[in-house]
Amino acid sequence: MHTQLAMIEDPIQSLFGVLERSVSSLQSIIKALRSERECVVFFDVQGLMGALESKNQALAEHQELQSQLQHHVKSCWQESGPRRMDTPESVSEALRLLGESVSGQSGRRLVEYSSELVALIDVVRELHDLNKELVQRSVSWITSYVAELVDTSSAGTYDVTGRIGRQRNSAQLVKRLI
Repeated sequence: MHTQLAMIEDPIQSLFGVLERSVSSLQSIIKALRSERECVVFFDVQGLMGALESKNQALAEHQELQSQLQHHVKSCWQESGPRRMDTPESVSEALRLLGESVSGQSGRRLVEYSSELVALIDVVRELHDLNKELVQRSVSWITSYVAELVDTSSAGTYDVTGRIGRQRNSAQLVKRLI
């Protein structure tokens, strides 16, 4: 029994290392997404380029960690997972079930990591969707503003409150730009 527990602990300890790095990479993605949002809101193009670079690096790291994580989860599942089941497709579900089948502190930590990964992924999705919406609004605003500059007699503009209005007089447009 003691030798079997020692054999199980080594792959699980390796899994914990990959899980810690996965959580860290998701936190880096969240940080980059928040930075991206700020840059879009304030039209900071140079900052946006840096934020996108950071996000792309964090995403690449996370993808690499995901394949390592899947490998480690399958390895641990073969060692100590429920014998009646195949490895679940969802890593978080596999971690939860694996945590329930491993006793002690390691089992509790696996369940905690499962919950933490799900929560972080939800934050990433929420921020990604928000950023996508902000970019679409910004592009729409810029397109409308450029159209106004090109043809001030028929293009819509945004006032201070963000509502679209009509600008008929180019002299008023020049005053707004000054």
